[in-house]
Parts: sequence; C-alpha cells; structure tokens
Amino acid sequence: MQRRQDEVVGLVLAGGRGVRMGSVRPKALQLLRGQCFLDYVLQAVRGAGIEGCAVVVGEHHEEHFSSFFTQHPHLGVCVQDHPLGTAHAVGCASYLWPEISLPSYCAGGALRRLPTVDFSAAGSVLICLGDVPALCSDVLREAIDDYYSSGSDIVILTMEVPDPSGYGRVLVGGQGEVVRIVEERHADEQQKKINLCFTGVILARIAPLFAWLSRLQQRSSGEYYLTDVLPEAYKDGSPSRHFLVPSWQRFMGVNTQRQLGEMERFMRL
Repeated sequence: MQRRQDEVVGLVLAGGRGVRMGSVRPKALQLLRGQCFLDYVLQAVRGAGIEGCAVVVGEHHEEHFSSFFTQHPHLGVCVQDHPLGTAHAVGCASYLWPEISLPSYCAGGALRRLPTVDFSAAGSVLICLGDVPALCSDVLREAIDDYYSSGSDIVILTMEVPDPSGYGRVLVGGQGEVVRIVEERHADEQQKKINLCFTGVILARIAPLFAWLSRLQQRSSGEYYLTDVLPEAYKDGSPSRHFLVPSWQRFMGVNTQRQLGEMERFMRL
C-alpha cells in the first residue's frame, strides 16, 4: 500500500483471559495450526500495509507474553493494570502518543516498550482484537481505503451473520452513520432480529477517539466499552460509517474449544 500523509498504525487488544478455553494461557496466545492467534492478527495488519503496531496486554498475564515480545522486537507494548474492558485497554495505549491525554480511568496502565515506528506521526489507528485468527488483510486494506475516501472520523467493520446471537447489533441512521452498538444482553426483541453485527475492528482518527474515550462512563459490569465512543461521535456530529465485510467467518472470535474446532475447519477450506 502506498504510504499516506495521514498514516495509520495498528493496535491489537490482547488482554483476554483463556478461561473459557480451559487454559491458563492468554486467549491471544492460544494455538491454531501451530501458530498463536496473535501472530495471525499481526500478519493480517502488516499485510494491510500497516508498518507500526502495538499490543495491549493485561498485567495479570504479562509474563506469558515475554517470549512472544522478544520474538517481535518491532512491537510497542502497553499494559492494563486491571481488565476493565476494551475502552480501558485502548485508553492505556494513550502512552504511545505523547500529545494525547490519558483518560482518568486508565491511570494505572503503563507503557512497556515503544514500537520501532514512530506513532506520533500517525493520524489514525486501526484497532483489532487478538482472538480473531482468520482476519483478512485484503479486507482490512479495502476498509482503510474506504475510511480515507469517506472522510469519516470513525469507521467500524460490520458483518451480516446468519445467527447473530452473542454479537453486538449495529444501529445505523438514515444517512448511513453509526448511531450505536447494542450488546446482546442489552438488546430488546426487535434489536435482536438485526443481523448486522460488529466485527470488533475500528478505524478512527486518533485525536477525536481519545476525546470520546475520556468522556465514557463505567458500565454496571465495572467495565468501559470501546463501542460507547460511537454515541459520543454521533452526539458530536462527527462523520461515521460502517464497512460491510464480505465474509463474516473471517471475523469470528475464538473463545471456546468448540469455536477453535470450527475455526480449524474453516481455515482448511
């Protein structure tokens, strides 16, 4: 991909535990066909033309990643002091940008290592989850092109899922703007019929993203949801849109041994 003036850097959230996998190994380090999930995700990000990348891990399992990070010296490394949700994870990455203010609820996070690529030169960030091993670099590249051409401040990648159970439903306004994402447990019966779902991938301009993050309120679960930046963007009138991916299977998260088996079968096709 040709380098652009408004450079995009990558941020991978890898703080998930492996409890539902029946393992003490963090979810992002679970193996699929001899390679860990996180390796697959980073390969997809690089394949999309993104040179600078950082990973956010949880302090509770940081030691598990030491060998991985030794093998990937180009990566930036940030740490969450507590697993307080996806917005908290992204907020803890604000140390990568000296000019960005740290959200107040992320004060316990830390920067362990700067990436070899200077993040301060970037204007936008691609945020991915570390448990999506089939992530496709071609689709990411197309989404980045769409993000640039649309002039949006934030673009989320969406998928149409035959059975949307468990996924966040995407509510879209009359002009194609993203109003908000409703989690399964908060969705009413009408919203549960929506099969347009969030993949977990977000492209956003860095400055407004962290301004929205600083406004978020803690949910009753004690977590801060990254998806809650969308209503903030909507209230600001910031241009937003969604990019529909062609294959929802490429964006399946792997949380259980059953899902791992399904992903094994999918990747053999």
